[in-house]
Amino acid sequence: MKVIFASYGNDSCALIQWAADNKLEDVTVLFNDTGWSSDFWQRRVTQLEDWVRGLGFTPARTQSMGLEALVKERKGWPRQGMQFCTLWLKIMPSADWLDENDPDEKAVCLVGVRREESKNRANFPEYEEKSDNYGGRDVWAPLIKHKVEARDELLERAGIEPL
Repeated sequence: MKVIFASYGNDSCALIQWAADNKLEDVTVLFNDTGWSSDFWQRRVTQLEDWVRGLGFTPARTQSMGLEALVKERKGWPRQGMQFCTLWLKIMPSADWLDENDPDEKAVCLVGVRREESKNRANFPEYEEKSDNYGGRDVWAPLIKHKVEARDELLERAGIEPL
């Protein structure tokens, strides 16, 4: 099993197209619904989940408690020194999904990280075995060396206009 972690932004859509171009099989595209996106984004995700199905992949979603409930529980907004939203709204729901759908930890997790994106990602590894962030599963970032132009070529092949 391969699991593409997708926000349905430019890089994750390019990764989905890359997976289709490379004829990857047994692919699930996982979206984390944080309960905080606009109606526009929810419509986009639904439309792109149809595209994912058309490629022969399986779309899936995680559901979190939602940002509003999390802020109330934590009694404040995430900020420097108090960053909790990614952990509670994305990482933990993804870990739960992986544990439920891949209990033997055999899945390869694909992420749309590109080194060109930022200084923080400049040294991101293309492949990491047994990543703690993904419950001991391997993580692959096949677009790691792609520049914007190469990413946008993948989006064009998918029929998706870059955001």
